[in-house]
Amino acid sequence: MLMMLRSSSTTLYTTFDEILAKHLNDGKINQLPLFLGEPAMEFLWDFLNHQEGPRIRDHLSHGEINLHEFSKETTNQLLAFSVVLLLRFVDEGLLSVFKEKAAVELLVSLAEGYSSRCHPVFQLKKQVLSCEESIRVWALLPFPEELTWEAVRLEDNSETNACHSLITKMTDELYHHMPENHCVLKDLDHLPTETWPQLLRELCSTPVPTLFCPRIVLEVLVVLRSIGKQCHRVSGQVTVASELRHRQWVERTLRSRQRQNYLRMWSSIRLLSPVLSLNPVTHYAGVGQCSCCLWEECA
Repeated sequence: MLMMLRSSSTTLYTTFDEILAKHLNDGKINQLPLFLGEPAMEFLWDFLNHQEGPRIRDHLSHGEINLHEFSKETTNQLLAFSVVLLLRFVDEGLLSVFKEKAAVELLVSLAEGYSSRCHPVFQLKKQVLSCEESIRVWALLPFPEELTWEAVRLEDNSETNACHSLITKMTDELYHHMPENHCVLKDLDHLPTETWPQLLRELCSTPVPTLFCPRIVLEVLVVLRSIGKQCHRVSGQVTVASELRHRQWVERTLRSRQRQNYLRMWSSIRLLSPVLSLNPVTHYAGVGQCSCCLWEECA
């Protein structure tokens, strides 16, 4: 049927491109987002268009939907969303009866508070949290206690000062990018490193407008996600290398130079782990500010 409609120049039909667009072909503002609201439009974008979602729009247009293999989870979510939409068109009396049902009330509440799960901003949030968690493992890596003083002796004070200076600059930058009412950021100068994971979770839970996100923001997100992917890979490599060297140390198979390199690596890990843990925080704070500003300019 869809192919027949495409081939007919006399038939008026609406495509998902028009439904999801901010503006129509004649330049007028699409009224559907205003009617449905931003949460509903985010849901439609997640299920129909975002590359990391089910991409139902693409699969439908290419005839790739197999009803017998269609995801049950996706089906349930689409049905729930459809029920919430239908409730907008029933009379007030019937609506009040439905809303007395706990399940219906829960569905409406979830729909009204929906935010994108497939937008690159959300994917970046997950990536940042995963990267920070990977770096946090560095503090738990095994190290022979008897060599602590020798490692400290080999430590370069200039490197230590540079790391502390960088942490100060990053926290200062973070302060200027965050909302004034953010309770966790009242005293960045004395913010213990053990609270940084909490800070990162707080930042990643901060709402960032994603509907009709400008292309320039999407391009920045692609770069940041690529950086995050490489950081996560390097973090994993550091963990594996440290565990290998520790095992070789215990087995007394390290040569003299390998022993010195192991000490230097441990010293670098101890210096860099707080810097790298804070780095995803400042990166995400900057993205949130950038996205909001650009989105408001283009609104």
